[in-house]
Amino acid sequence: MSKEFDLKKVCFLCGEPLASSQELNLEHIFPEWILKKYEKVRLFNNSLGFERQKQKFYSHKLEVHADCNSAFGRLVETPISKGQFDEKLLWIWCLKIIVGLQFYEYGFDLVRSRPGEEVNDTLDQYPDDANTFWALAPQLLSHGEFTNTAIYSVIEIDYLFEEPNFYYHIHYELSIVWITFGARSFVVFYRSFLGEEKTELYKNYWTQIDTEAKQNGEFLPPQVRYNIFCARIAIDHYFASSGWSFDFSQKDNHLTPTRPARTPEIEDSFYEFFGLKPIRQSGKIVEWKMIPSDS
Repeated sequence: MSKEFDLKKVCFLCGEPLASSQELNLEHIFPEWILKKYEKVRLFNNSLGFERQKQKFYSHKLEVHADCNSAFGRLVETPISKGQFDEKLLWIWCLKIIVGLQFYEYGFDLVRSRPGEEVNDTLDQYPDDANTFWALAPQLLSHGEFTNTAIYSVIEIDYLFEEPNFYYHIHYELSIVWITFGARSFVVFYRSFLGEEKTELYKNYWTQIDTEAKQNGEFLPPQVRYNIFCARIAIDHYFASSGWSFDFSQKDNHLTPTRPARTPEIEDSFYEFFGLKPIRQSGKIVEWKMIPSDS
């Protein structure tokens, strides 16, 4: 992606130009069935560094090819809305939302209070999710199914909330979506595949959080436990993906770590991204506080 790439003239569902000879209509980035069924649609986005950034999208729409819109509605949105989907369909649905949000943000000058920038005019800060999505879109539009996909992992976890609701967090740097709807909760690693051991570790975080709450004699409401769970996955995935790279600015081209050393301060930045402020004593977390939301 580059600054010369005019997002307003491209169908984000297929990546092809919006020609005047084709029938066009508007596609909701978050589908209408979500907007009608659930009261809150929120995004907590941390694509650059550790700063917590939030943007409401609600009923924002993009112009697309009518045929693409119809096909995605029939083959993706309808099964998802009825709970009739497998991991592959959930993955492509999440990627569709991610690409739509990126197009809306950068194609329509949506400012996200980023320090030092008044208008976001490029997609270069993101991984190339659009090209991954567009490589698959023709398969769906032509054959009604995907014959192959990129690397991804989906984990379904126990549902914590008393009533079905809709929550989602997207962390672009880690390429993870946490999404809860229709009394089901998922973690979607949309650019990486987890091994069995790591998958079980993340599933067991639910049990660990409950155990810790009982040991501390505290009651943690579902939203707090859910946010702790999301943060712990982000923290683990961030440091687990650390490696080494050559620093070519040095004469001996020595290796340098691709992640900083793990510290309570960095961990707390992830907790804050998920709306939590941990209270520590001697480095150990002894209490949780929710960061007030202005939504």
